[in-house]
Amino acid sequence: MCMNLLNFDALLPTYLPNKGNVCILYDSTKKTIIETNFNYFLHSQYKFAKENQYYYSNLFSRILKHKKNLPHYINGSVYIPIKIRKPLIKTDSASGIVKLDCISKVNNSSITLKSGVVINYSMNLKTLNTHYKEGLLIKNIMETEKVKNLTKEHSLNEQFLAYYLKRLLDN
Repeated sequence: MCMNLLNFDALLPTYLPNKGNVCILYDSTKKTIIETNFNYFLHSQYKFAKENQYYYSNLFSRILKHKKNLPHYINGSVYIPIKIRKPLIKTDSASGIVKLDCISKVNNSSITLKSGVVINYSMNLKTLNTHYKEGLLIKNIMETEKVKNLTKEHSLNEQFLAYYLKRLLDN
């Protein structure tokens, strides 16, 4: 493939009759169907970017105080989870991810990206707003972490997190 796989706007799971579960990858110019499982492709994106998926999920679960539907941090971008459809079987991926910076408009049942792509979702608008706010929080923390070069030690100071969260919530 000649496209940059690390710079995508959305990654969504779907089911195609002849191919089964596949991923649809949207970037700023086109839509690409990738014939692999969503979770496998997402894990390969972390490996390709040479980032530790489990480090970020552990870090974000400590910050947000929950372990499910966490934002993803790939190659300097924050992606928020969105539920696309009901799962077909137990291990089916029904949620996709959308880059936080690419969202331009949110309706009751669809998200419009800056590239003009409309993504229909099947979750509550309140839940989507929660995911969006958590994504903004993670984006601000990761930008601050980069400035302070804390990624080299792979540890965040708990006092720094408490101070930063208090400062964000006060604003």
